[in-house]
This record gives sequence, C-alpha cells and structure tokens, in this order.
Amino acid sequence: MKKSVRSLSLALVFTLLAVITPLVSSGGMKVSAANGFNIDSNGVLTSYTGSETEVNIPDGVTAIGANAFSGNTSVTGVYLPISVKKIGESAFYGCSNLQNVLIGSGVETIENYAFNGCSKLEWLSLSYVKNIGQSVFLRCPALESLYIPTQTQSITVPFCSCPVSVSSYNQYFAEKDGVLFNKNFTKLIYCPQGYESELYCVPTSVKTIGTFAFYGCKNISAIAIPKKVTTLENCIFGYSDSSNKIAVKDVYYGGTRSQWNSLVSGKTTLLNGMTVHCGYEIQDGVLTNYSGTDTEVNIPDGVTAIGANAFYSHTA
Repeated sequence: MKKSVRSLSLALVFTLLAVITPLVSSGGMKVSAANGFNIDSNGVLTSYTGSETEVNIPDGVTAIGANAFSGNTSVTGVYLPISVKKIGESAFYGCSNLQNVLIGSGVETIENYAFNGCSKLEWLSLSYVKNIGQSVFLRCPALESLYIPTQTQSITVPFCSCPVSVSSYNQYFAEKDGVLFNKNFTKLIYCPQGYESELYCVPTSVKTIGTFAFYGCKNISAIAIPKKVTTLENCIFGYSDSSNKIAVKDVYYGGTRSQWNSLVSGKTTLLNGMTVHCGYEIQDGVLTNYSGTDTEVNIPDGVTAIGANAFYSHTA
C-alpha cells in the first residue's frame, strides 16, 4: 500500500512539474508552456494566445513573428526585451486597444504594416531601430509623435498622422515643421496625414517628391511646388481608392506649363480633380513671383504676403 501511495505521489509531482516547469528550446531559452507564448526553435514568437492585457515578452525571444498579435483586441501594452531584434510584418496589425509599446534597444528592424490599424496607440519608443518598413503606422490616429532616432538608416513611407521629429545626429534624415526629408532636404519623403495647414509649400531645396509623400493629407487643400523640383515619383498623393480621401484641390507650380507637363509625363501622379496653376513661386507662405499667363490671378488661401516685385513688369 505504501509503495502504491509513493508511486502515486511521484506521478503527481512529475505531472505538476510538467505543467509548471519552463520548456527549453534548442537555443537554451526557457519559455512557460502555460502562458500563451508560442515560440519556435529559433526564438521567434509566432503567436500569443494568453489573456494578459499588459504583455511582457520573455527575455530570449529574438523576434516577433509576422501576424503574431494580429487582430488581438485585448492587449493594451507590450514590453519587448533587449533580445528582440525584429518586429515582423503585420505583427500587431489591427490591435485596436494597444496603447503603449516599449521597444527594447535590441530591435533593429520593424517590417511593413507592423502597427497598422492600432487605432489607440499613443506612444512607442523606437530606441535604436535602423529600418522602418512601409505603412508601419498607418491608421494610428492617436499616435502623438514619431521620433526618428540617430541609428535609423532606412524608412519606407511610415504613413502616420502625427508630426515627425528626427534626432539631430541622424545622418540620413531630417525634418521641418513635422515633415520628413532626407538629410540635405533634397527629397521630401513624407508629409504626415494630420498636417495642419490649408497650404503646404515644398521647400525650394527639394529636387524630388517621393512616392505617397502626401497620401491621406486631409487638411491640405493646396500645395506649392517650386520649379527646382525635377522629379515627381509615382502616386505622390497615393492611390485612388475609397480609403484615400484627397483634400488637395489646387497645385501651384513655379515653372511654366511646358515644364509641368514634362515633369509629370509618364507618371501616375493622381491629379484627378485637381487644378494645376503655373507660374506661382510661393515660399513659406509668401508669393515671391508670378510669371504665369492668367489675366485674372487668384492668390491661394494660406498665402500670408505678396513679396516685393512679385508682379514687377508682368504684362500678361
């Protein structure tokens, strides 16, 4: 009888140990079998099925896999340890109640759509992230600011509503008035969707306006493009679909009509419904020169001053 009881006791102990003892992956990382973290042999968190609203990713996880938290509406906060190097594509896609993300200093890459649709996301730290993919922050209207750290080297259009700020020590990017540029301000990369001005004046240093640069800018009704711009990449206003509400109605170009036609030739610029006015040189809200052919000139809303000699010797 005693032997049977002892055998039963040992069996019970081993059963309990099987439940509460962490599993060990081939890399030596310990992960609880009962906490909802599904982690493969490479240390990639492939999915989370737990019930916690504040989720601490286990130390030793090397990456957040594609779609790992996608569609999870319970999680409100996520904390990543230094061991995590990558956040995969659509990792937190549609996590509509996610508010805060603390990204460990080990994360180097955030792939496409990682936080797309996190409508309550208010804050996250990018720490030492080097590469930021496309549409990472699309449909994140609550995000208060996006800070690009010193280490960031690559950004595909982030699609955010909030102003962008950039570390002054970053060697690849810069910002002006919350708009993202390359370091020497020759390329306008992205204007945030929430940019608050009816007129946006592209700086005269800009040579190229990037793909999707003004996608979803719902408050801008007019854009002034200097004649020094030599390249308009495709779809600077985005795609023509129901989700892209284009507010821009007028484009004021500093060059001639012939120059404009050459600039947009062969490009998918999505100018449907927009009126292009040529000969308007507008810098920082000031009409510095008018060289167009209109006999009746309509100064765009948002222009704050007419520069000295702006219409000098104009005989049209």
